[in-house]
Amino acid sequence: MTTPWVDARGRVTLFVGAQPVAVVNKRGKSTPVVRSPVWSKVRTIHFVEGVTLNRVSIIQSTHAKQRMQCIVRKASAAQIDQHCDTCPKVHRSTNPSCSATLKLNTFASKPGHLYSIKTRRDQGAWRSSTTFLGASKTGNATYTKLS
Repeated sequence: MTTPWVDARGRVTLFVGAQPVAVVNKRGKSTPVVRSPVWSKVRTIHFVEGVTLNRVSIIQSTHAKQRMQCIVRKASAAQIDQHCDTCPKVHRSTNPSCSATLKLNTFASKPGHLYSIKTRRDQGAWRSSTTFLGASKTGNATYTKLS
């Protein structure tokens, strides 16, 4: 299902979840777009990636959760330094589940592993193929479960 968004110039951008797919101008002409996902449209963060502390939101899961299409947001250097692991964008000292707030080392300590944001449980090792366009902090990723 696509959802429209109108900018100040009157252009309509069509989104599938957080991924922009097309722009429609005032004359009704549709043009496909290749842009990074919009993190503000992400409603749920499902995982945090081990060591990098990247935030992961599932778009689509296939093959009994052995392969997932996701949106990924890079953690900033400051977040990595202070072990901020559950804040969506920037560290918030009011987030009671964040390791930085609790003054603990992060629970996401194994490289290549995904950890559940809610339960902090290790979901095992995953191979990722991530694409970030330009200097964007948000990108698309495909995660494949390693046996």
